[in-house]
Amino acid sequence: MKKNMHIRTLAIVVATLTSAQISGVATSMTEKYNVAYAAENGEQANDLSLQLSNVVALSVDSTTGQAVTPQPDPSTTKAIKSVYISGTERVGKTLTANVDYNAGMVKPSVKYQWLKSSSKDGTYHEISGATNSEYKLDSDDKDDYIKVRVTSTINDSDTMTSSRTGSISKKSSSSSSSSKSSTADSKEIESDIRNADSNEIVTETIYDEPKIKQEVFETLQNHSDITLDFVGNDYEWIFKGKDIKDPSALDGSLDTRIDTTSPNESDIKKLTNGVDVVNLYFKHSGKLPGKAEIKYNIGSDYNGDLMYVYYYNDDTKQLELVQSGVRVKDGNVEFTIEHCSDYILSKVLISGAKGNDSINNVTVTTQSQNQWKQLNDGTWQYIENGSLVKGWKYINLKWYYMNANGVMQTNWLYDGGKWYYLNSSGDMATEWKLVGSNWYYLGADGVMLTGWICLGGNWYYLDSNGAMVTGTKVINGQRYLFNDNGIWQ
Repeated sequence: MKKNMHIRTLAIVVATLTSAQISGVATSMTEKYNVAYAAENGEQANDLSLQLSNVVALSVDSTTGQAVTPQPDPSTTKAIKSVYISGTERVGKTLTANVDYNAGMVKPSVKYQWLKSSSKDGTYHEISGATNSEYKLDSDDKDDYIKVRVTSTINDSDTMTSSRTGSISKKSSSSSSSSKSSTADSKEIESDIRNADSNEIVTETIYDEPKIKQEVFETLQNHSDITLDFVGNDYEWIFKGKDIKDPSALDGSLDTRIDTTSPNESDIKKLTNGVDVVNLYFKHSGKLPGKAEIKYNIGSDYNGDLMYVYYYNDDTKQLELVQSGVRVKDGNVEFTIEHCSDYILSKVLISGAKGNDSINNVTVTTQSQNQWKQLNDGTWQYIENGSLVKGWKYINLKWYYMNANGVMQTNWLYDGGKWYYLNSSGDMATEWKLVGSNWYYLGADGVMLTGWICLGGNWYYLDSNGAMVTGTKVINGQRYLFNDNGIWQ
C-alpha cells in the first residue's frame, strides 16, 4: 500500500516532542506542512490537517514527556458473531449449540449455559448443570422453550444468546404399538389430493406422524397438477404430482424425518477439513418416488448467505457437490433431491469434494451448456439452458451477480443486508481489495467486513463503511494507532 510520507514524517517529529512543546508548536507545524502539502496536492490539504490533529492528540507520558501509543486489548473485541441451536425439538433428543465467529478473529474458548422458559416471550432461567455444548431434552422440558447463551472465557462482555426453540414436544413412543400412530393417515391425505382444486397446494402437518405411505404418492402421480407440502419439525418436503415417477421406489413408505446428527458424522468431519457445516441426515435412505424440494430451517443467522449443497456418498466415502448458490431466506434453505442420505451445507467450497456434472439425478449445469452473451451497450448476460440467469451464479469457480434484467453487475453490490464487491470482470472479490483510495477486506463468502480483524498475526480495524483505518482512530473511547499499512502498532 502507498504510504503518505508527509504524514508519516510529521508524526515521527511530533512523537518526540514534550507536552509543552506540542502545545506550543502544533498550530505552526500544522500550518507549515499544510501549506507545503497543499501546494502539491491541492484540496487534499484539509485531510492532512485532520490526520495531523489526530496525531498531536496522542497522550503524553508525564515522566518522560514522550508521546505514548495507546495499548488496545484485542480481547475486548467481540469474536462471537452468532449463536444458534440445531437438533430435533423433542423430548429424548439432543440439542446442539453452534457458534459462528467474526471473520479474522481468533476463536476464544467459550462456556455454555442453557436456558428455558414456560412461555416463548417469558423470562428464561438457567438450567442447572446444563453447561455443555449439547443439551439432552427430558420430560421436564416438555412444552417449554429453550435458548443457549455462549460467553467467551477471555471477555465476559463477548456473549450472545440464541433465538428460542419452538415448544418442546413429547417423546415419540418407540414401542411396536406406536408404529401405526407414527404413520400419517394415508386415506385422509389421498382424499385431500382428490378433492383439491386444480393447481392447489395441499399442506399436511406431520409433526407426530412423519411416515408417508407409498399409496399417497401413487394417488399424487394421478393428479399431476397438485402440489403436496409435508410440514414437519423445522423442515418441509414439497412434491409436485408431475414430478412423481416411481412410487414403488419407496418400498412401502417414506420416513420424512431429518436430523442434524448422523451415523456418518465422524467420516464426514474428516472430509470437511475443519469447515463449519450444517449436516442434514435423512432417515429415509435410497431413491424417492420423484423429485422433492427440501426446505430446512437452519436459523436466521444465515440469512442472505449463499450455501453449497454436498451429498455424502456412503459407497465412495466422498462429498459430491450437487448445488451451489443456494441462498438462505428467513432462516430457510431450499434445495432439490431425488435420493436420500446425508447432505451437507457449507458457506464455502469444501476442498477435495467431487463436482460431477450429474449427481444422483440432481443436475449441475456444465459450461458446455452455458454461454456468455455481450449486448450492444457492452454489458454481459449469462444464458443457461436457453434461459437468462438472474441473481447469483457460480461459473468456473467464481461468483457473479446478474440483476433483474439479467445483466452482469460490477462494483459495489448490496444484497441481503450485506455488501459485496464485484470486479470489473464481474467476479466477486475476496480478501483485500483497493477501491479508489481505500482498502477493504471481503470474507471468503465475499461479504465486506467491518471492525477488528486479525490476519497473519496482525490486527487491522475496518471502519463502519468497511474502509481500512490508518493513523489514529478512537474506538469505544480508546485511541488506537495504525501504521500506513493499517496494522495496529
